[in-house]
Amino acid sequence: ITPLVTLYHWDLPQCLQTEYGGWLNRQVVADFEIFADTCFRCFGGLVKYWVTLNEPWCAAALGYCSGEHAPGRSQAPGTEPYLAAHHMILAHAQAVKCYRDHFREEQKGLIGIVLNMDWKEPLTPSAADAQAQRRALDWQLGWFADPIYKGDYPQTMRERCKDRLPSFTAEERAIVKGSSDFFGLNHYSSDFVSAKEDTSGSQSNYFQDQEVNNTSDPRWFKTDMGWDIVPWGFERLITWIHKTYAPPGGIIVTENGCACRENTEADAINAGLGSITLQGYLAHLHKAMAAGADVRGYFVWSLFDNFEWAYGYSKRFGIVRVDFDTQKRTPKASARLMTKLAQENRLSVPSRVYATSEFSPYNARATAAEPSTGSGGYAGSKRPAKPELSKEDAKSMLTEFCRRYEDEKFQTKMVHCFEQHMIHNDEITLLKARRAICMPVQAEILPKYGFEPTVRGVAQVTSTLTTPSMMEDGEIRDLNFMVTYLTTEKPKAAAAEGATV
Repeated sequence: ITPLVTLYHWDLPQCLQTEYGGWLNRQVVADFEIFADTCFRCFGGLVKYWVTLNEPWCAAALGYCSGEHAPGRSQAPGTEPYLAAHHMILAHAQAVKCYRDHFREEQKGLIGIVLNMDWKEPLTPSAADAQAQRRALDWQLGWFADPIYKGDYPQTMRERCKDRLPSFTAEERAIVKGSSDFFGLNHYSSDFVSAKEDTSGSQSNYFQDQEVNNTSDPRWFKTDMGWDIVPWGFERLITWIHKTYAPPGGIIVTENGCACRENTEADAINAGLGSITLQGYLAHLHKAMAAGADVRGYFVWSLFDNFEWAYGYSKRFGIVRVDFDTQKRTPKASARLMTKLAQENRLSVPSRVYATSEFSPYNARATAAEPSTGSGGYAGSKRPAKPELSKEDAKSMLTEFCRRYEDEKFQTKMVHCFEQHMIHNDEITLLKARRAICMPVQAEILPKYGFEPTVRGVAQVTSTLTTPSMMEDGEIRDLNFMVTYLTTEKPKAAAAEGATV
């Protein structure tokens, strides 16, 4: 195991925040260098890969504009995010200089920074949306990557922010430029972006300064964090970084993964959303590498379920499930996928998974491919057809539905629906209530077989499972009847029995 150690993951000592305002004060640059120097001296013999800062965008934008993250400031959203980020960049550069000057020759390690970025795809082929894409990329990734790889902030930021954006001295620029031995990247999702209406009359604000609307495609699957699953965006981001920055040490993907909802250990073992997500993202990572992108490492976030900041233990990113009461570890389906990949250095992706991971224009409904518009990043694509389902897959899917619908908690909720229906006699309310209870189960199972975890996907799979060719198979017919029994007759009978008593 080769460790890659992060010095700072949003954990500023409270005493420095109290004493001088933390990242808003220039003193933090010198203090961070002292901290880094101490770590290099104590652990440098064991560590060959260092990360100075993890996701400084989150610390700056969410800590000093929206106030979602520590230190929770939003008093000066038009200046403080830029000042905090400026000091983070300088602190990073000073730590790198310290390592290179005093430790690298003996310890022979590499040091860099990790930046987080969602891909931004123009909503339409218009020039305005292409410009919005550029601003979106500049304001999140370029904000930190441009000084480190090019020596200064993006021109789009300087033009819009003017004096609110700090400047580097010639001496600082010399230290900052080239201060990362590799391009560390955390990536999870993507957005369609479009030009926002003029906000010149509103208060200065880091997010308003961009004048960008971010849009989620309603067809995209989502993780338990509510983040969109968009594998093709990963490929486009990797390709863009390679072409824009050509990082000498290549790209190391330091985070990529998926939070999945799991109520039981059985859910974790069998859940397919995590492994399907990884299959799609890894396939598109390979596609970018095959086209020439210099990628030298990849980390899944995360090995174990862990403490997910403000969400606590409620969001499970791990490929290994942790029972937080007993500390029992259970490998998930995604762990089996990564194990096989490590052992064989090859990845098998079902055609239906790969088809749904490919690019398609925003909320596209047409089945015919549209012509590409060239370098603007907006290209047409055929919408994936309704997935094909073999009889063996049908039996597997129906068996899983039966197992989940037999669960005591599920049945209790269903019985309550029918009890309420007996009181109010409202068929529409009953329909909505039953759908709300079934949909979380359906959303976990359907993507395993290539279907959307939506009402549309449910309709597609229902029509597929009840075709004459499927129903002529006795086992499939019996499983279909069992699903109906578990979601209708059984809870309805239990509700009636309770009312009689």
